[in-house]
Amino acid sequence: MANEEEPPVRRKRTAVIGGLVAGAVAVAAVVIAVPWALAGQGVADLRADTNRDGVVDVEGDSDVEGKGEWTEERGAVFLPNIGDSAGRGRPSDPANAGLSDAELAAIHDANDDVPRATENFAPLRTMPIDDLDGDATGTVALVGDGADKARLFLERGGEWVFVDESTELTRDELAAGLVLGIDGRDVIRPGEWDGTVTVRFTVEQGLMDDTDEVQMRVAPVLTHHHLQEVEQVVTSSDPGSPEQTRFVADLTERTGVIGQPDPIALNAPWDQWAQDYMEPGYATMPGPDGTVTSIRIIIRSPQTVREAGRQVFELRGPGVGAIQFEEGRRDEVNSMGNVETTPPYELNGVSYPAGRIITGAQGQKLPASLEFFQAQGAQDPIVLDSNWLGIGHVDEFVQFLPADNERGWTIAVMDPAVGRKVLEDAQAAGHGDALTNSRPVQEGGSDSFFPEPPKRTIDEYLADADALAQNESAASHIEENLEVLLKETGVGADEVVRIPALFEDMAFFSDAGASEEAPAEGEPSDEGAEEFEMPPGFANDDRGPDDPDHGWAAAYVPGAINGIVIGTDYLAPQQWGPVVDGTDIFAEAVSRAYADAGMTVQWIDDWDSHHVMGGEVHCGTNTLRTMATSWWEQ
Repeated sequence: MANEEEPPVRRKRTAVIGGLVAGAVAVAAVVIAVPWALAGQGVADLRADTNRDGVVDVEGDSDVEGKGEWTEERGAVFLPNIGDSAGRGRPSDPANAGLSDAELAAIHDANDDVPRATENFAPLRTMPIDDLDGDATGTVALVGDGADKARLFLERGGEWVFVDESTELTRDELAAGLVLGIDGRDVIRPGEWDGTVTVRFTVEQGLMDDTDEVQMRVAPVLTHHHLQEVEQVVTSSDPGSPEQTRFVADLTERTGVIGQPDPIALNAPWDQWAQDYMEPGYATMPGPDGTVTSIRIIIRSPQTVREAGRQVFELRGPGVGAIQFEEGRRDEVNSMGNVETTPPYELNGVSYPAGRIITGAQGQKLPASLEFFQAQGAQDPIVLDSNWLGIGHVDEFVQFLPADNERGWTIAVMDPAVGRKVLEDAQAAGHGDALTNSRPVQEGGSDSFFPEPPKRTIDEYLADADALAQNESAASHIEENLEVLLKETGVGADEVVRIPALFEDMAFFSDAGASEEAPAEGEPSDEGAEEFEMPPGFANDDRGPDDPDHGWAAAYVPGAINGIVIGTDYLAPQQWGPVVDGTDIFAEAVSRAYADAGMTVQWIDDWDSHHVMGGEVHCGTNTLRTMATSWWEQ
């Protein structure tokens, strides 16, 4: 399709002059550089939206400077046009029965040379050329590295026509100026493509030719943050699980109360962790009049043995694409609950208009997706320590909430000291005989790990040295991580929202091997991890999931921070804490903490469906949010 051998060149003007070679009867052709203007000809001038205002300037020269080299500050952008406008690639389609993951991933709008979803084309134009001879022709093509990662189209006769270096442009087309469109066949992938591509425009007339070039870059894949408006909640359906069926019904009722549509319930039997097998993302480029053109991109977790991950292709459709990674076993470090995003901010003169990714490391093990997110170059990831947790996801102890401050948001963390004080205050008031867990056993409920909720009184809990030590250890790890976040974001310590929490040592995770599921037979055995150096300030830098220092902390009372932020509404796991005078004092304390932050709590019972297996409401859901992010604005 494209010539990948030729090095990108900014502009080239050459002429061929015939001359007799002494002592020979042949005519030699000598190519020398000659100014095009000397022959009275026009100049090839290709333009894209280099200044990122959403239009190609053909009246002035605002898109000329710097068009030949893409930089963070300047350069045209195009979208990875990988939606499925015709619905050709859904796994549930009988026509796709038996297709592999790779075959499903290959079905999208830009997988061939047919113009689909043309509303996602990024514009290019050539300037009209005067005084062309009748034999003038031209070409426009993608060249250099990345040429096979994009598509180029010409508007001809009211239709989009695929073009490459073999497509001949007529004199009349060159004289009038070309209207072109470009889109991407893929996203930026580390080691494969940095996202840039060069478009070369050549005009030939007699013995003269002139070439102009524009370098463009595909838009980065971004992840959502909690300030973006929720358009749709997503969860997992499992008709064979009464626990999950109850959870979906409860979730549907709560979303209805706050005016949200019914959740999408994906078909994922045996995998209720909708947060973990995928991560909704998106890509945007500048549109005209200050608008933003966007495409949603659902990211499959790098766990190729995880069957539920194929549901990202079920979500794919018009304006919605899906991508997957090529390796990674079902290791919890690779779950997408271990990927969260700060809202936008600026600190020390550096702007993060799309926010920053946070992710957790387990000792020397990093998520397989981290290199991918780093390669996007837009949401500089912050690495935290999640090795102290049994599951090991950042959504187990931190979240970001809207706030009435200049930044517009703040940090919330689980705080075992606040949780302990809830119990101590109740004890001091004479209620030490109240049970720490008030959750009744449900008919048909799970007996996977807890045949019934633990029956410990407040007095017994506060007298348990091991339980108190576990919470002190958890608090220490959370404060270490918080210190990193405060430094990286500029959020003040006095702005932090502290949510009551209690942790315990859930050793059954180790026995169950939740973090170490082996690959299925015939599947890749790559662990989806790499060696790295922990950020300074963390103790035991050499820890790993197989080391004795790997922790197994998990929420004792359902982790309130593991919920869904929807504007100023918050869908949280029902606490089932100690009941005093008819009031769940833990739920009351959690509601008060969120109310002080301007949030209204809605409760969802996730005890049997998620809590007993180490997760909560956030782990069992996902959100599709608005996408109008101008990440290119520094």
